[in-house]
Amino acid sequence: MLVTGSFRPMRCGVGDYTRRLAGALAARGDLEVAVLTSKSGEGEPPIGVQRFAIVDHWSLGAAKTVWRLLRSWRPAVVHLQYPTQGYGSGRLPHFLPLLAWASGARVVRTLHEVTTWDRLASVKQVVTFALQALAPGTLIVVRPSYRSMLHPLLAWMTRPRRYVFVPSAASLPRSSLHGDSWERVRSSYLGGKQRLIVFFGFLYPPKGADLLFEIADPATDRLIFAGATGSNDGYVRKIRELAASERWRGRAEVAGYLPDEDAADLLTVADAAVLPFRDGGGPWNTSILAAIEQETPVITTALDGPREDSERGIYFARPGNIEEMKKALDRLASPSARRPPVIARSDPWSEVAARHVAIYRGGRRK
Repeated sequence: MLVTGSFRPMRCGVGDYTRRLAGALAARGDLEVAVLTSKSGEGEPPIGVQRFAIVDHWSLGAAKTVWRLLRSWRPAVVHLQYPTQGYGSGRLPHFLPLLAWASGARVVRTLHEVTTWDRLASVKQVVTFALQALAPGTLIVVRPSYRSMLHPLLAWMTRPRRYVFVPSAASLPRSSLHGDSWERVRSSYLGGKQRLIVFFGFLYPPKGADLLFEIADPATDRLIFAGATGSNDGYVRKIRELAASERWRGRAEVAGYLPDEDAADLLTVADAAVLPFRDGGGPWNTSILAAIEQETPVITTALDGPREDSERGIYFARPGNIEEMKKALDRLASPSARRPPVIARSDPWSEVAARHVAIYRGGRRK
């Protein structure tokens, strides 16, 4: 049983990850898969996945509801996802590992973000982290060298736990566009410009979407911002104002959330995906992986930049270095060389699922 605070139609990167993982696990045919989520996560689950959208608020008062499901469905493994937007400020997620362990299940947790010391702003948050760290179960991380990124005290708290690095995969399917349909979609987005530059992901200040207006060139480029706008209305308003400015009017569009297939089509016809994360990115970022899946060049940032992964078509600039990203964009985004992907790939989620099954079936319940 996978547990996530967010599931479709809720907008959350970890929720999308959980949905893809659940579908890949069920597709194997040798597992019974369920997802426990919020009442708002009532979207159609992947084939073969049972969905229990039964939690109204993730407060301690919902523990009884969760316990009843655990006792009735009796999962062999409970796999918890942290953090998710759907959990909100509820306290129950901090106690879920102990609740799952008490039900007799093996407990697995995936940590999608690094908890650094500066994020623990109060004694209450430190205690909460300690409670999570000391809870039973294997910890899956999507970032390499996770433990080394923690504050020494936080690393000490988690020293009894087993960490397993499992790389993520793209949140989007591979686009099926080809030939005339590819050209038609590309032309519809270009609007007469030479290059199509895309930002894909949530519109939050740390994602750095506003920097595209400095990196791209209004004389040659068309900008498309695709992704959920989230709850940061002030930042989204800033992006819309920049798009409507005299310099960019008619050359930039905030498309907002797109269905998976449409988002994949947009990325596959783009000349580049520009993702100037203010805190740096890496192979754990689903936006980067989504662009790679479409074989679209990526200009992004990394704390250890500048560097280039030429095999996958990614340039990592230093966070905030506009000139560096401009030069990388001019070098990598060549409209004359842009063509639809021609090599079919196997579904990367099948490998991710296999790695998870090995964890589920290995080790001891502790």
